[in-house]
Amino acid sequence: MVATCEWAMNRWEEDLKKKLHGPGVGNKTLWSLVKEKQGASCQDVIPPLTRQDGTVATSSMEKAQLITNLFAEKMRVEHPHLPPPSLDQQYEEIVTEVKVT
Repeated sequence: MVATCEWAMNRWEEDLKKKLHGPGVGNKTLWSLVKEKQGASCQDVIPPLTRQDGTVATSSMEKAQLITNLFAEKMRVEHPHLPPPSLDQQYEEIVTEVKVT
C-alpha cells in the first residue's frame, strides 16, 4: 500500500512538472496548480474527514493518508504466518484458460 501511494505521488509530481513546463502556462494555470497542490481546489469531491482524535483532515494529502490508514487497518491479517483456509469446491467445472482482449 505504501509503495502504491509513493508511486501515485511521484506520478502526480511528474504530471505537475509537465503542466508547468508545457506551452501556454499562464497565471491562471499556475495559480490553479498552486491551489491544487495546497488542497484548496474547488473540485474536491471528498469532504473534510474527522480523525478519531477529533481533528479534521481538510487537505487532499491529509484525507488520502487518513483513508490509506483506515484501509491498511481493515486489511490486516490476524495471523499472517498461517496458510489461508481451504474452501470446498462448489462446482465440477474448472477454469483452465482466461483470455483478455
